[in-house]
Amino acid sequence: MNVKDDYNDAQTTQKNRRYMHGMMYLLLFLFCLGFYIVNMIINGQYPFGSRSFLYQDAYDQYTGMLQIFLEWLHSGNKGTFLWDHGLGMDMLLNMFYYCMSPFNIIAVICGSGHVELAMVIMIVVKASLLAPSGLYFFRRTELKRYADEETGRGWQTAVEIVLSLSYALCGFVLVYEHNVIWLDGLILVPFLAIAVERMAAGKGKIAYTVLLAVGFIVNFYFAFYLCLFIVLYFLLQDWKTLREFGRGILRFLIWSVVAGLIAGAVLVPAFYAVLHLSGAGSMDDKLPWYQLGNIGNFINSFYPLNKVTTGNLFNHNNYCGTLIVLLVILVFFMKKIEWNRKLRYLTVLIFLALAMNQAGLNYVLHGFVVTHGMGNRFAFIWTFLLLSVAYVCLLNIRKIRMWQAGVAFGSCLVLFLLELFFNREETNPNSYVAVLLFIVAYFGLFVFALRKSIKWKTFYIWVVSLWIIELVLNGSYVLSAKGNNRSLTDDIKQTSRETAYAECDLEAGERKTALYSYDYLQLSNTNCYSSMANGSAIDSFASLGLSHYQNIEYTYRRTTPVTALMYNVRYIMTNELGAAGGYHMVAAPDGTYGYLYEADALAGMGFLLDEDILNWSGEKSAAENQNELVMLGMGQPELSDLFEKKTLTDDMISFTGLDAAKQGDGVYAYTAQADIATSMIVSYKAEQAEDLYVECSDTRLQGVDVYVNDQQVVSSVYPESAGMIHIGNVNAGDEVKLRFATAAVRNESGIKTVALYAINEETVQAFKEYVLKNIMEFDGYDGNCLNGHITADKAGILYLAVPYNEGFMAVVDGKKVAPVKIGTGMMGVPVEAGEHVITLTYHTPYLMAGICLSVIGILILAGYLIIRRKKSSDK
Repeated sequence: MNVKDDYNDAQTTQKNRRYMHGMMYLLLFLFCLGFYIVNMIINGQYPFGSRSFLYQDAYDQYTGMLQIFLEWLHSGNKGTFLWDHGLGMDMLLNMFYYCMSPFNIIAVICGSGHVELAMVIMIVVKASLLAPSGLYFFRRTELKRYADEETGRGWQTAVEIVLSLSYALCGFVLVYEHNVIWLDGLILVPFLAIAVERMAAGKGKIAYTVLLAVGFIVNFYFAFYLCLFIVLYFLLQDWKTLREFGRGILRFLIWSVVAGLIAGAVLVPAFYAVLHLSGAGSMDDKLPWYQLGNIGNFINSFYPLNKVTTGNLFNHNNYCGTLIVLLVILVFFMKKIEWNRKLRYLTVLIFLALAMNQAGLNYVLHGFVVTHGMGNRFAFIWTFLLLSVAYVCLLNIRKIRMWQAGVAFGSCLVLFLLELFFNREETNPNSYVAVLLFIVAYFGLFVFALRKSIKWKTFYIWVVSLWIIELVLNGSYVLSAKGNNRSLTDDIKQTSRETAYAECDLEAGERKTALYSYDYLQLSNTNCYSSMANGSAIDSFASLGLSHYQNIEYTYRRTTPVTALMYNVRYIMTNELGAAGGYHMVAAPDGTYGYLYEADALAGMGFLLDEDILNWSGEKSAAENQNELVMLGMGQPELSDLFEKKTLTDDMISFTGLDAAKQGDGVYAYTAQADIATSMIVSYKAEQAEDLYVECSDTRLQGVDVYVNDQQVVSSVYPESAGMIHIGNVNAGDEVKLRFATAAVRNESGIKTVALYAINEETVQAFKEYVLKNIMEFDGYDGNCLNGHITADKAGILYLAVPYNEGFMAVVDGKKVAPVKIGTGMMGVPVEAGEHVITLTYHTPYLMAGICLSVIGILILAGYLIIRRKKSSDK
């Protein structure tokens, strides 16, 4: 009876312990959830106010793609290629990048009419889950073995809680939580860390493989940084011998490959797509590898109440508690930790610190690319390792000696002085006050505890309380500086203009586009803002002078009478003046339309070009490319140039807020001397009546405004990398003033190019007549198929108004024909003279190969499980 009672008591105790542990995870989640909700209420953010909680990419990019995904999901569309978005968009590839998170079920439940609400919920829930995720690590890590014998369970639990909150509310998360697709990876990091520890011990192969495969699947892009984390954390494990280390490498390689195979259905087509992204606007070849960041700014990033930084290569958001730096210094005094392990941690931390401040290493750790604005995307690894080191120190806090605490505190003061000396960035003065107050307070507690002026229990309570207060204050400050001063709801559906947009009636195959909010491209058949944007679309836009931003965005504007014929776009709605050439205004601003432009002529979804067009490279300037396109496309080399270049002398060029130097004809290298109102100005006096265009580009974002006789004819609302801008018809003696603004701020450099042209109306008319008599008749879409027919007077290349992609296959009169690339990214199909029926079909490149690899990976994992179970049963 006593044995039975003891057993029941043990079971009850174990059950109670599990319940308490579960409650800890839940309470941490609820604490973070409450933190976000309270801050949203205070800041008046949706759904508790008119401001938006969403910020940068969450506002501009992710919400739009989620909207498109939901509409596709609920449409019943049997195709995976969306003909009515981005001139044609592979929904699978975009889904692999943006919409693979299991948390997207929230968006599915909310529906396409409540995308902003769904995004807010997903961000808040994911960010709040980081605390229990961190707790999972700290409660299970093998680092617990370094705990001092005098460390009580209560203090250890308190340490685990406060470090978990530090992970959830660290600077990296607070600043980058708008990158909702990254948060799944951050949730996985602590679990992967435990899996790596177990794998190093020869255990947990299945858990490691499944977790890594999930990381690959939910966001293959962020999985790159997860792999970087795994490699570094693997090196930090306690390897006793070289043989053990070698066997560990082999074990990790094998099961990492299996995880990659399981995720093959996502990784293979995604990897192919990434390899074929556009190189337009890339800064890779312009980055000085030796460039160094600001060490003062780096130190400042550990301070509480710091400003948000996301706009440059060396973004530093390293805050995770003021005490962290002091603890990391102290841990290297602790004798209980093996010297070789201290050395490994020190080496990895120095490596990461260098990478965050040195352009060459930064470039490598970002996957050999220069990131779009948000640098140091791998900095969460640095934060996680700092917290891990701090954990070991806190478990041995009673072993610290007074002189060691003094050295650590003195080191913090030295870093503070270095920051004051080196930091050239504008910072919040309150952050200096806060860091000094907290450091002095923590040091004072150390002194009182070591001198036994207070009990260690009192020390514990004060440290934990101060740390949590600090995290909450810092988090509230950072969140108050984020968000937008308007709700995103109107931008998502653009409700004030949606009716007007819907009333723009189209014939079969015709397109229309609207651009009314910064970077948001929802109401458009042509525009795309996606990290999986078809590289050929951007390359062709770049070569023809249409608007684009680096290799992630293209917007249908900056057309000429030639390019206006090429994409079958009848209407453009926008709040920009002079957005497109080859279009005429049919409605001026009335509070509903903004400006409504209609094409002067359309040439359908395709037309026949001369076979000479295959000799067109499209690798010159936009004006020169259009000259050659017209000449070769018509097969008339004697044709006059479409664009005639005008002379711009040095006295016509001036600069405001820029230190500029001429590098060549119309090419100027500059460095910004101010944060705002930096621009290049061109003043030109027309010598005769002419229709003018300006081709301009900037390695930074640019905005363009044009005035003729002091009357504005072009207004630029949405920045871009380059464009061919229609100034309009001018008369002899007219004064033309062009202002090219740059997004560069003080001390940032860039290169501007500008060239002014007059268009030849006779050549325009000749090309238009040629194209309009060789049009393909559009017969509709059927899933992933485009159908049409044409009667060709001669053999030639049937140009199609869809950007090139290797996933396309054409069938002409029942026979397969491989499409050809025209120029840098346009698509054509060779046809002979006569009548032809054409079907263009799209399949995601290498999707089937990826699926086959996934099946192989799953079979390997299943086979291993069966063998292991059989061995277990035999025993």
